[in-house]
Amino acid sequence: MFESADVLRRQQTQRLRDEALGLHDRTHDSVLEYPPRVPPEALQVKISRYPAGVTTLALNSRLSIQFLSFFDIFYDWFTAATTTPGPHESMTELGHDILGAKGLSFTERLLAVAVQAYINWVERARRKWTNFSSEHAVEVQIGVLKKSGRPGTDAQADDTRDAFLWSCLMIRDTTVLESGARAWADEQLRELGVDAKGDLELQAKLDGLFFARPGSKHAEYAEGFLMHETPLG
Repeated sequence: MFESADVLRRQQTQRLRDEALGLHDRTHDSVLEYPPRVPPEALQVKISRYPAGVTTLALNSRLSIQFLSFFDIFYDWFTAATTTPGPHESMTELGHDILGAKGLSFTERLLAVAVQAYINWVERARRKWTNFSSEHAVEVQIGVLKKSGRPGTDAQADDTRDAFLWSCLMIRDTTVLESGARAWADEQLRELGVDAKGDLELQAKLDGLFFARPGSKHAEYAEGFLMHETPLG
């Protein structure tokens, strides 16, 4: 599939870049590895360009090296896709490895699902095409999150609350209305008192910490590129 080829090319580019920085590839390690409280300088350089919310989680050892590799590829693609006219590669297969990793924390899994949901939305908006496998993966992973029993804990903890709220907002805004993922995200937001149309100041703050959701004011510039790219054959 061309989606897999696009992801593989970016993974290879990332490996070469990390090797140049002296970082070892941990993408396929069976045991997740978390950086120390004071990460190596090369890793600090790598994560310093991420949105502030992700950088903070990484510096607090909340995100594994494997998750950071996943996010690094996504953020490279996201930056290109939202600042330059396309066409750009399809990334719908990007979440396959990280969402299949054993031992992901609740926060890591939720963030990865939110990123995958965003990628799926871009695919629908840009190519007018749906990767049903990737859409189904979001639904499956929401089921895993439901069974974990962690939502209340991560929604209230000081260092994960923002990530929890933003992820729920992203999932709500990028999944189809009748999906189980959308229903779950809506439920979490209602329990936390975050109204779908209200709390705009809070939502703007969260978009600034992570990245803008479709339809938000921060996303208008990006969506202009995404919606007017050259159609792919």
